[in-house]
Amino acid sequence: MEGYFKNKSIFHLIIKWKYHLVIIIFISLLLSYFFSSSLFITPKYKSFAVVYPVNMINYSSESTTEQMLQILKSYDIRTNIYKNLELAKHYKIDTTKKHYLSELNSKFESNVTFNKTEFESVEINVLDKDPVFACKLVDSIISYYSQKVASLHKSKFSEVLIINNYEIKKKKNEIDSLEKLVYEYRTKYGILDYRIQTIEVSKQIGSNNKEVKNIVANLQEKGGDYLATDSLLWKAWRDYWWLKNGIESAQREVHKKISYVQEVTKPFPADKKSYPVRWLIVLLSIIGTLFASLITISVIESKKNIS
Repeated sequence: MEGYFKNKSIFHLIIKWKYHLVIIIFISLLLSYFFSSSLFITPKYKSFAVVYPVNMINYSSESTTEQMLQILKSYDIRTNIYKNLELAKHYKIDTTKKHYLSELNSKFESNVTFNKTEFESVEINVLDKDPVFACKLVDSIISYYSQKVASLHKSKFSEVLIINNYEIKKKKNEIDSLEKLVYEYRTKYGILDYRIQTIEVSKQIGSNNKEVKNIVANLQEKGGDYLATDSLLWKAWRDYWWLKNGIESAQREVHKKISYVQEVTKPFPADKKSYPVRWLIVLLSIIGTLFASLITISVIESKKNIS
């Protein structure tokens, strides 16, 4: 009930001061329309692109879209844009100032945004007074993103290449040592194939052939060592070819040139400004003026009642 009387009181105030309020609102409309013009607010044009990350490496449990957002916000990409697009000059920032970089970062962040969409893509938005430059900036961000991912990709597999090259050298030395031992068993003790020779010698048990007796003695003395060495040699070669395949795969990854972005919507120069939204400025100004006017009128009326 109390709210009802308050609303009724406000309604009576509006009726009583209606002509004043109409004039004030009309003046507010004219002023807000005038001050929201390009004479006072520099219009900005929006360029945007919708992209999907492709050919990404999983660095963590994050989705590839979340990884893309992290990389897009990396300082490497920003630095390349600052330098190659002369962004400080474009934004008319004095680079001789001590804290010009903070101002440049602030300006960049107010004009460039990255948003994850509901479909796991990323929308890159750029606002600028020059529609062509806005489009160019979006293109540059996408290009430098691809370069950054390619650099990360190359760095990762270059490390794999270094490790595998080191390991394969160790494995080759191991193979050389084992082959040297196997060669010694074959030339010095005549053990060529333990299993086959054992079968053949077992057929000649009781033979007085000196050569057979020597082979039996050698098999008994060095047969176990030969088998162990031969087994280690086989495993060493298996590991060697596995490492070699890894090196070849890493080399392909290091040297391949692929795209890391799928552009769903390509950027283009806008033909209509996106900022400021004139009707919104006018509407908010009218609402604000009306609210302030009602407060002022209430104060005036309350003072009249007191007196």
